[in-house]
Amino acid sequence: MTPPPSPPGSPRPTLPGRAAQYARVVVALMLLSWVVSFLPFPLRFGLLVVSAGAVAAAVVALVEAFRTAGLTRLRVMLTFGLAVSGYFSLVGLGYLLIAPDVMAYEDCMSKALTVQRENHCRVDYRQDVFDRWGVKIP
Repeated sequence: MTPPPSPPGSPRPTLPGRAAQYARVVVALMLLSWVVSFLPFPLRFGLLVVSAGAVAAAVVALVEAFRTAGLTRLRVMLTFGLAVSGYFSLVGLGYLLIAPDVMAYEDCMSKALTVQRENHCRVDYRQDVFDRWGVKIP
């Protein structure tokens, strides 16, 4: 049986203080990770630091959410946030591994004035990554 709807003037239930604070920190760090991923390359290394902080905050927030009963939606949201933050951490690690090649590619693309030169930059980038890591980039 479903509970009766609450009257229009009643306040919404709120999250416990610490769980709400941790959830806000996780969301803020995830948004910051997303913004940092669009920055030019030397600043993009900050993605690894910010996303690692988001992972740590999500773990702490999940522990707090599991300590408090009745926070199923928050647990689901924080699990999703942990997964996205982990993805950003892996992307940041990937940037760290192929940094010289990506920096050379971005430098080449910033100087390319024609489509042919842009295509040449892409070919050089793919070849550099293949030479260094043995991985073909599609």
